[in-house]
Amino acid sequence: IGEIISFSILCLTSVFFIINPISGTTLFFTLTEGYSPQAKRRTARRAVLVAGAVLLVFTLTGNLIFSLF
Repeated sequence: IGEIISFSILCLTSVFFIINPISGTTLFFTLTEGYSPQAKRRTARRAVLVAGAVLLVFTLTGNLIFSLF
């Protein structure tokens, strides 16, 4: 079980640093400065869905992609 926890922490920290939420938040607020709160929520929801979809696709097909190279 310790090995699973260690691997999970490694994965979560890797994703955290790849996504870089601190600079992403700053960029989001800068780009959506004139948006209404509803438009900001819609934009944020869409961004999270797209990022999640990209992560999911690469999670499922990552080994296949790397085996091509």
